[in-house]
Amino acid sequence: MLSNNQAIQDGFIISAPGIYAIQASNSFGCDSTIILEVKGNFKEPEIQLETILLNCFHPSVWASNLKIDTSLEYIWNSPDRVIISDSILIDKKEAIELVAVNIYGCESKLFLDIITDFSPPEVTIDGDIEIGCKEEFTTVVAKTLPTGIPVTWEKDSVVFSTQASVNISEPGTYTLDVINPANGCKDVMSIMITQQPNPDSIFYTVMQPLCFGDQGGLVWSSVEGGTSPYVMKVGNEILKPGINYKLDSGSYILSVTDANGCTVQSKFTLEQTYDFNVNAGKDTTILRNTSHQLQAFSDLDWTDVSSISWTPASSLSCNDCREPIASPAEDTEYYITLSDKNGCVRSDSIWVRLKLVKGYDAPNIIIPGSLSGNSHFTIYPVLGSIESILSLRIFDRWGSMVFATNDIPAGQSLLGWDGTRAGKNLQPDVYVWVAEIMYLDKTKEIAKGDVTIIK
Repeated sequence: MLSNNQAIQDGFIISAPGIYAIQASNSFGCDSTIILEVKGNFKEPEIQLETILLNCFHPSVWASNLKIDTSLEYIWNSPDRVIISDSILIDKKEAIELVAVNIYGCESKLFLDIITDFSPPEVTIDGDIEIGCKEEFTTVVAKTLPTGIPVTWEKDSVVFSTQASVNISEPGTYTLDVINPANGCKDVMSIMITQQPNPDSIFYTVMQPLCFGDQGGLVWSSVEGGTSPYVMKVGNEILKPGINYKLDSGSYILSVTDANGCTVQSKFTLEQTYDFNVNAGKDTTILRNTSHQLQAFSDLDWTDVSSISWTPASSLSCNDCREPIASPAEDTEYYITLSDKNGCVRSDSIWVRLKLVKGYDAPNIIIPGSLSGNSHFTIYPVLGSIESILSLRIFDRWGSMVFATNDIPAGQSLLGWDGTRAGKNLQPDVYVWVAEIMYLDKTKEIAKGDVTIIK
């Protein structure tokens, strides 16, 4: 029985705090009383959230309860996620509710206020984006909204000015970076500064006089850059394209003026020439696979030679020198051509013929496995006279063949015999070899000899 005389059987639900007296009686009329004090805690947790501002300075911000209480359980609810943590990283504007629950199960709820500001500054560029052919620079001005905010001018990723107004003297792509100091957001603009098309290249051909007393020639073909029509002059004479104008030796200035009055000049010289001769030397015969030094003679002063050319160049040590070394593989006629500084050309030739000296060498000992270079046996050519070894046979003293190969180049020892038979080392002894040799002149020879294996 409770203090309010309410009879109870197995239990009683207490729904309010207070002091309760519970009395119990048995069948003999004996009773007992206990006093029960029931306390309650229905206080909701304190939570406070700071307004979150997202901008280019702070694209993401951590949010947490300003009323720091580590005993609370925090639950962050958004349309697409639920996070149980004391803080949450905010990187976009969305509906986020914080639920805080204390140890008694009481909870508080509060929505997070998120403000975003990612608006970039507005910027325009005024000014002439073309540098006149007679001007040193053009002026461009950056105009911003809000006005007066910092600007940065760059070219090729290098900052060259932080002023709104800049003088630009070189064509190219220029980048303007503008940052809004209120939110850190940036706007970037690029402009292409061009140069008024100034005639910058004159394409013409100068024909130097080939011999003393001859006139040279000038043919104007085209102009690169600038604005047509063009006026081309040499001295006071106006030239027309495609016509060969004959001129005496001397220095000249070729000038071009375009429709905008922009000009370009080019200097050229027609030089006096002198006649000369060149001598390549007497025909000669050398042994095959040897060399011969060629030597040129001329009555032209070598300081006046603009170029020397020997052909064919493939078998020469150099083709633009006076005394190249010739190493021909066959009879060859070499031509030398001299050009003087004015383009005069003279040529001569010399025959270098080859004499074939045939022969071979063969080692008489081998040391299998040696690292000194004598671990194999093969046939070596004299003066490179062997085209190939058609066959090579090795026999022991009883006439049994221990090695055979066909069609191998001469002088390549690793393709020859390594002192083994079927991969097994042979005993030191004298072995007989027989080879059929094909020379470069297509003649053949059967060569024989012996070779000794030593350890």
